[in-house]
Amino acid sequence: SSDQVLFVTAGKGIIATETRQEVIGVGDVVHIPAEEKHWHGAIPDSPFSHMALTAEGSTTTQVEE
Repeated sequence: SSDQVLFVTAGKGIIATETRQEVIGVGDVVHIPAEEKHWHGAIPDSPFSHMALTAEGSTTTQVEE
């Protein structure tokens, strides 16, 4: 219910929406607008760690497909 900002702290990962996909790595900062359906995770041969920032009191809806 709020924007989300990801700060990549280790490894490489993927951030994907319904229309695009991008490899991200250490030092990258990614902005995801509120309500945009997306996913993120490690690429097959790399660990991936990140910090996520959202507004206080916001909610998240997890969708498994």
